[in-house]
Amino acid sequence: MGGNQRRDTALSQFWPYIMILRFAGTRPLCVNKTFPGTGNTRIKLGFKFFSPLFFYSIVMSSASFYTFFMMTLNWMFKIYWPQKLFYEHPMLVARDYENPMGLLISKLFMLNHCSFPLTRIVVIWSQITNFRPIANHIEDMIQIYEDLQKHWENRGQEFSSTIRRNILHIILISMVMPLVSLIPLITEIFLKGQPVSPVVSNEPFMLFFLIQTTCVFVDDADLHIQCKIVSEVYHQIEMMIGDTRRFNGINLVQVRIWHQFLHRNRRLCFKIGKVTKIPQLFAILNLNVGAILFLYSVIETLNPVKDHNNHNILMATFVSLTFSVVLLYAKTLRAESVTKSEASLNQALFSLTNDMESPEVQLELKEMQSTMITAPTAITLGSYAKLNQGIFLTLSTQVVTYLIVLLQFGKAAP
Repeated sequence: MGGNQRRDTALSQFWPYIMILRFAGTRPLCVNKTFPGTGNTRIKLGFKFFSPLFFYSIVMSSASFYTFFMMTLNWMFKIYWPQKLFYEHPMLVARDYENPMGLLISKLFMLNHCSFPLTRIVVIWSQITNFRPIANHIEDMIQIYEDLQKHWENRGQEFSSTIRRNILHIILISMVMPLVSLIPLITEIFLKGQPVSPVVSNEPFMLFFLIQTTCVFVDDADLHIQCKIVSEVYHQIEMMIGDTRRFNGINLVQVRIWHQFLHRNRRLCFKIGKVTKIPQLFAILNLNVGAILFLYSVIETLNPVKDHNNHNILMATFVSLTFSVVLLYAKTLRAESVTKSEASLNQALFSLTNDMESPEVQLELKEMQSTMITAPTAITLGSYAKLNQGIFLTLSTQVVTYLIVLLQFGKAAP
């Protein structure tokens, strides 16, 4: 297989991933050019001025900024200039000020609604300003795939990968998620027996809003896809080890190739948390705040002194928070799968090291093991949080702490 054919195969494997990133309008990735390296050609991603994709990104990003800016003014500050996007206040549930419970739940939904446009503005700006690092990161993932393909070709064996199939599966699920996210609204409509959706005053802007809502799940899909790609690379390295051990024997050159792939893949793992940290940290923050206010609302509901009649709203809120917890749990499982893939590779190396007679090969293998044992791979969102199931313990501690503070303020209030 020639270099151009390999490059085309690599692009075809990653093409669904590039397309889903283009859809968001903030990452107008296109294959600008390829330039010669050391005997190879390297894929270069960028953007083309005055191309349809470039204009689509400008329209989507500009309209998104304007829409979310107006939503923030309308909802949070009740400023309706230069435009009022909704004829009615866009609460997912009917407001009830007859008792403290109704007021508190209304504030809960107000907080959730106002936080969404603010966070989307920050996420969009972050993805636009970090376009080049994001493009470089994707180039590195495509390049390591192409190099793996070339390595198997040089060994005279067929390269087998499930990257494209896994990407398509993740994209399909991410497209279904916006429909699933409507369950809280559908629950409230069913329980109250009347429609509660806002009346839109400008349908084109509502379309942009719905597209950007879908992009929230595209950001999650981005994290899942990247984790799946690096896990696949670990699996390929492990397959190389097993195949070489069975047929060809192991020499120092082969071990150093494995070591190079390992270092490159670990750098990719580090960059995953770096390029996805903004949307993921905001998702965790929104879940944390929502859980605090929800539990406080539950405690207020259990107060026998007060009369409450908004249990249906509380149920819809519970469904919404449960959905957010499930999404976070799925992301922690995906991130932990990367760590498990590296641990599986480390175990394969451990069983191999003692069988080597060459001191140089043993030393190289032990260096690989030492790298993985000393600093195991983990998906870390910048320097703020490590994405694993331990994050639920951290969130629980924060929720309980701030819940106690809210209850103390509630008792002190007249």
